[in-house]
Amino acid sequence: MAIREVVALFNDEEEMLETIDELEGKGFDRSEISIMPPLGQVERALGHQVDDIYATSNDPETPRSFPLDNASWGDAQGVLLAAPFLAGAFSVTIFGASNGLSTINTLLMAILTGCIGSLIGYLIMLLIKKRHKDQIDDQISRGGLAMWVHVRDNAHARRAIRIFNRHHAHDVRFKLGHHV
Repeated sequence: MAIREVVALFNDEEEMLETIDELEGKGFDRSEISIMPPLGQVERALGHQVDDIYATSNDPETPRSFPLDNASWGDAQGVLLAAPFLAGAFSVTIFGASNGLSTINTLLMAILTGCIGSLIGYLIMLLIKKRHKDQIDDQISRGGLAMWVHVRDNAHARRAIRIFNRHHAHDVRFKLGHHV
């Protein structure tokens, strides 16, 4: 059986994320929505350089990934800040307690070490955000951010197309995908 899907390209990641939110709000399951992963991964899977996202989005061999929502990004950022703080503070607290340091010295060292850990986590977070932005910009420069939505019938497809159009998607099209 061929998979029926609506495909679209976006020139703005935030617009694409808002589209995903609206699709979910209008009865599409998150498992029906997929996006193109970073181009390096796509190029390794396809065995060639991707110059045209439009053409690649029509290739049934193109790998797909599930989109992360904004809450997941926020959670990851929180972990990158809190985990190093807690690890540093906890380690210094154990060190201070086991070596007979005063409570105030242990507390001050724990706070200082935790802050240094959070700073390192913050720098890692900035690097991850920069890398993500570079990957997004690379896809947009080659044609856009690709999104696929599996549809059950023509009415479902029309609803997806209307949502895509409301969110300034381009090259919106219905297609029969690969066979399952």
